[in-house]
Amino acid sequence: MFATSAFAADKTNLQLTRPVTVNGTHLEPGSYTVSWNGAGPNVELKIMKGKKEVATAAAHLVNLNTVTSPGSMVTREENGNTVLTEISPSGKKFALAIGNESVTTAESSGK
Repeated sequence: MFATSAFAADKTNLQLTRPVTVNGTHLEPGSYTVSWNGAGPNVELKIMKGKKEVATAAAHLVNLNTVTSPGSMVTREENGNTVLTEISPSGKKFALAIGNESVTTAESSGK
């Protein structure tokens, strides 16, 4: 579901295979670009569908012991919705924890 951009260290591609909610915004299945800005550990995520910004969220950089490969995302179920709580970009030693959410379900990419 994720692949890092070759041109910027602060972007990753996100392929959703089912609907998810990010910071209260419903995202349909499809291809998205996720970028983050900030010096860390707190950053601002922007999720783009093509050239259109479709969601934003505060996130926290979490250091990992190993490089993530392939990339992954973590979700949890809340009131019948699948909520995106973490993104681990492929090839990076960190994850982006969205908000202050606890994580329960990991989903890996096929790439």
